[in-house]
Amino acid sequence: MYIFYTKISPLIPYDNDDWYYLSYIRIPFPLWKAWNPAKVFPEFMTMLGGYLAGTIVYPIIHDYIAAITITSAVILAGLITSLCICVELLFEKKMNASIFLSTAMEVLFLMLCFLIYRNKPNSQHLFAAADLNCVYGYTMSGLLNMIVAMIFLRYECFIDSWRQYSSVKKICMGVMVYFAVFSNLFHSGIFICLCIVNILGICFHELYSRRGIWKRLITNGMPYVIIILVWIVSVVFEACGGRAGSYADTHIDILLSFRQLKALLMAFSKPYLFILLIFLTINLTVFKKIRSLENRDISAQITLCGKLIGWLFFSAIYLLALCSKIAYLSRLDASIGLWLILNLLIVFLVYRTILGILSLDWKIKGIRKVVYIFGAVCYILLFVLCVYPDGHYQESIMGNEQYQTAFAVNKGIIEQFLKAEEENADVVYLHIPDYAGTQLENLMNEGIGNSIQDTLFAHGVIRKKIKVVDIKDFGK
Repeated sequence: MYIFYTKISPLIPYDNDDWYYLSYIRIPFPLWKAWNPAKVFPEFMTMLGGYLAGTIVYPIIHDYIAAITITSAVILAGLITSLCICVELLFEKKMNASIFLSTAMEVLFLMLCFLIYRNKPNSQHLFAAADLNCVYGYTMSGLLNMIVAMIFLRYECFIDSWRQYSSVKKICMGVMVYFAVFSNLFHSGIFICLCIVNILGICFHELYSRRGIWKRLITNGMPYVIIILVWIVSVVFEACGGRAGSYADTHIDILLSFRQLKALLMAFSKPYLFILLIFLTINLTVFKKIRSLENRDISAQITLCGKLIGWLFFSAIYLLALCSKIAYLSRLDASIGLWLILNLLIVFLVYRTILGILSLDWKIKGIRKVVYIFGAVCYILLFVLCVYPDGHYQESIMGNEQYQTAFAVNKGIIEQFLKAEEENADVVYLHIPDYAGTQLENLMNEGIGNSIQDTLFAHGVIRKKIKVVDIKDFGK
């Protein structure tokens, strides 16, 4: 993933928001009445990514844009890798799957993230966003919440596992939960939906066992209740912020949310839709006949399946409601959590089907070898489908501008600042691209020169600030 985000689809700052937030000082606490009061994680991580690029990577490679690309790629690739590891551990620890089969499910999960909308050249994948700022603000926030949720999903009773954690592990887990809750409402709500599902699971289990609900709910469900209460606090902070205020006059349109959801569902690639339907059909028709290999307890599979379905359902309801006010459901970076859950459900269906076939080994000799060979062929085919037809995916640059163009423009802009400093000038007439009359018209908006200068100064690329006059004629 690091190579993908540095060589194939590099993460490059380009518009005003990208440059502004790279040097924006954000303390890791919610700020009352701020523009984004509860977006602690994305704004803090953007600042940290910029700081690491300017203070550690740039002095080594002497290329500031490449330094930003490297640090951003390391962070994003680290989160994606962590999520994939969580998928592997879910099957290995909770389902008692072998390391080989768990790793196979992990790889399938990752490929589905690229295959889901691979229906045309230069298509979208689940880890792309409108620009670098949205990668930090939405994609990374979604990944963090999914990672924390996957950790909770792995344990039948999280509070028992928590008691066994070391002090360091408890601190790390607490920080992750804190940043997940105070990240982005589109994604923290997905995590909260899992907490609700876990609480309902406790209640149903106790009702089925005909035991008292409240005692177990208070003990085992308390972590989820606390997290939900803290999340409500983050919602209050966000609702009283400047960004939420800008949507005060926006009317609720639930039909628009459903139309956006329908558009995303209709945009599924044919191979992805085929995988979803074929394995869903297999599990619905032969569900009772599928038995775990080596007579393993099937109750864990049924419990996980129920939680995934409930999590997917509540997450869909949550996003439909939230996006009826803020029409972001059609944005993959805002709805990534929903599709990651769907991918996880598909992987689970594939896993159960494989177990069902392998359980016939005592009847059909050599079936295990056939499954492994057929599976390897399918994985190669899926990889080809992810690359076909052009090997390119949509850039995380505003307006889907080509990264070569963005890199060249950034290099030219930085050279202008360095030249002005070398000449000891009091003003720099900054030549920037003119996108007037195109879909990129708002890309280089007023004040971007100052935002670029502030970031370059904060990270030590230039030694002093001077007056900046933006001139939109770069490249003419």
